Amino acid sequence: MFEDLGRGVVDGAADALWVRGTDYVSAWQIARGAVVEVNGVLGEVGFLERELMAFAGTGAAGEAVVRFRGSPVGARRAAWLLRLGAGTVSARRAGAW
Repeated sequence: MFEDLGRGVVDGAADALWVRGTDYVSAWQIARGAVVEVNGVLGEVGFLERELMAFAGTGAAGEAVVRFRGSPVGARRAAWLLRLGAGTVSARRAGAW
């Protein structure tokens, strides 16, 4: 299941099925911990929620899942920041995203 700020958005028919005996709650809690950390960092580097945001969920088999939703500009900006962190792009190319 895919959490959308508590509104319970389901992402695809396969994720709408629940298997008896699968511990979805524990997996969701693991994903939620990662989401809190990632969204905190996104906010620290200046992303707005509409630009890029992580959401906690679980897969059909009960695995923890983190999904991202955002605008094309937010995705390009995130890609640029990842490249910058990896050293594959120069900071002088700021705004190239």
